[in-house]
Amino acid sequence: MIHLEAGAHLIGEQGLAALTLEAVAARAGCSVHSLYGVFGGRDELLRAIFETYSPLLDVEKVVAGPRADLDETVRATYRLMDETVRATYRLMAEALTREPRVMPAMLAEALARPDEPALQGLLQHFAPRMLAGLGQWLTDEMEAGRIRRLPLPLLIQQMIAPALMHFVSRPAAETVFELPGVEETCEVFAAAFLNAAAVRLLLGVIDWSPCSAWPGSAWAPP
Repeated sequence: MIHLEAGAHLIGEQGLAALTLEAVAARAGCSVHSLYGVFGGRDELLRAIFETYSPLLDVEKVVAGPRADLDETVRATYRLMDETVRATYRLMAEALTREPRVMPAMLAEALARPDEPALQGLLQHFAPRMLAGLGQWLTDEMEAGRIRRLPLPLLIQQMIAPALMHFVSRPAAETVFELPGVEETCEVFAAAFLNAAAVRLLLGVIDWSPCSAWPGSAWAPP
């Protein structure tokens, strides 16, 4: 939708403060009245932009997908968990690196002005959905004994925070360091999370080690 694209470019180029209905209308070539008719107001427009440019909807689909039945083998169950974690990282990478850079701009705003009413509104609107989607999946994995029991907010942060910070800062970091490709980076973060949080199988049938070391580093898989 042209209104969402216009708003997203304003946020990515000038920050959250630039998102006004007047600015969006001017960029989209429509009237402010029409924006009120479609969205109801600035906060609702901001929610629609966040939902469109964040990985939330795609992550919800991933964690709501088919799960292992009780009569399936333990190996298949752990493979499913492994695939879900890796798919989540790939979705995060796509959302955080594509143009316009809406998610990095919103994160910068959250760090600079955490009490901003618009951001608080987003948090109150989307946090329950994250808990119902990704949070419920992690809770189910803990109940099944496949992930260590940890406080859910900390477990969610442990899963998404490293990749979030990496992909937000990646454009700047690439001017200084030689970084692995996005796909390999997702594999490294997924392996790190699974090694830290997942309950290992006694038979060792799952290998969660990254396939190769990062270029130019002394790190190597165990």
